[in-house]
Amino acid sequence: MITDEDINKLLTIFATKEELRQLEERMNNNIKDQSNMILTLVDKVLVEVKATREEQAVHFATHDDINTRLDRLESVTGISH
Repeated sequence: MITDEDINKLLTIFATKEELRQLEERMNNNIKDQSNMILTLVDKVLVEVKATREEQAVHFATHDDINTRLDRLESVTGISH
């Protein structure tokens, strides 16, 4: 038969249901915090990527404009590269 002393020893070795629930809650909160941190960092990176793409689009459009103007000048002056 299990005595009170045996039960006390078991309680010091094994976690109770309540302790396991508390551990689960702490782990879930930690996961949520980590997920939020990761998403915040990813959002910052995506903002930078979007800005870079917009800058590249403007840069390429400028090149197209310059090339068009150059082609026009070359056709009028008869000079080509």
